[in-house]
Amino acid sequence: FARPFITPSRGAKLARGLAPPGGLPPRRWGAQRRATSRISRPTTKIAPRRRFFQEETAISLASLLDRGASLGRDRIAYVIDDRRMTFGEAQDLSLRVARALAAEALGVAAKCGALSDNDPVSWLCIVGVWRAGLVWTPLNPRAPVAEHIQLVDGFDVEALFFKAAFAPAVAAIRAACPGLRLLVCIDGECEGAVSLTRFLEGHPASAMAFQPEPAALAAILPTGGTTGRPKGVMLSHRNLIVSAMNGVVNTPYAPGEEIVNLAAAPMTHTAGFLTLPATARGGRVVVM
Repeated sequence: FARPFITPSRGAKLARGLAPPGGLPPRRWGAQRRATSRISRPTTKIAPRRRFFQEETAISLASLLDRGASLGRDRIAYVIDDRRMTFGEAQDLSLRVARALAAEALGVAAKCGALSDNDPVSWLCIVGVWRAGLVWTPLNPRAPVAEHIQLVDGFDVEALFFKAAFAPAVAAIRAACPGLRLLVCIDGECEGAVSLTRFLEGHPASAMAFQPEPAALAAILPTGGTTGRPKGVMLSHRNLIVSAMNGVVNTPYAPGEEIVNLAAAPMTHTAGFLTLPATARGGRVVVM
C-alpha cells in the first residue's frame, strides 16, 4: 500500500539537521545556508573538452580513417591471417583509389560497389569511393547473382571493384547491367576489367583538395525486401558519421586498453562500416 505523505514534525527536522536554527526565519536561514555553501564549496576548474576531430573542416566518412592515422601512421590498422597493414598504408591506398576514380570522370555522385570476400584492400576501395565524393552501394558476397543484378541495375551502379573469385558472377552482372562502366579486379587480371595495380598507376597518395560536404550522399542501402523489391535508403555522410560516433560513445575502453574490432561478417556489405568506430580511435581491425 502507498504510504500517505506526512509532513515531518519540527522535532524530526531538528534531528536530521533540516530545521532552521532557533530564532532565524526560514527564508533568511535558507539564504544563509546557500551563502555558506557558496563560501565553503571548493572551486575547481573544469578542463576544456577535447575535440574528437581537431580541425574545423567538413567531415566525411574518410575522415574517420584519417583521424586514426593521425594517432600514428605506423600503428597496425588491419590484420588478416599473417598480413598486417598500417594506418599509413591504408590511408595511402584509399587516397590513390580516390584519385584514380576522379580521373575516370564518372557521373556526379556515381554509385560504386565492391564484391569480395573479407579483405582490407576491398574495404579501403570503398573508403576511396567516399574520398572521391562518390556513393557506396553495399553488396553481400554471399547473396545470389540475381540479387546483385537487381541492386546494380536498380541503383544505377557505375563502378564495381571485385576479387577474381567473383569473375563469373561479375560477367553475368555486366551482361545484365549496361550502366556498369568500370570494373576493377582487386587481386589480378580478369577479362573485361582493369587490375587494381594498373588502375592506380600514376596516381599519388596525396590529399585531395575536394572534400565531400557532410550533407552529401554517401551510401544507398537496400531495404530487406520483405514486402516487395528492395528499396534504396539514401544516407548522407552526416547520417553515417553520427552512427559511427554512437559506436564510439557506446564502446568505451579503459585508458591504455587496446582497441580491437573483429570483422567476421562481409565487410563490403555492412561489417566494414561497423569497423569505423575502432578505426577512428586508432584501433586494430582483425579481419576473418
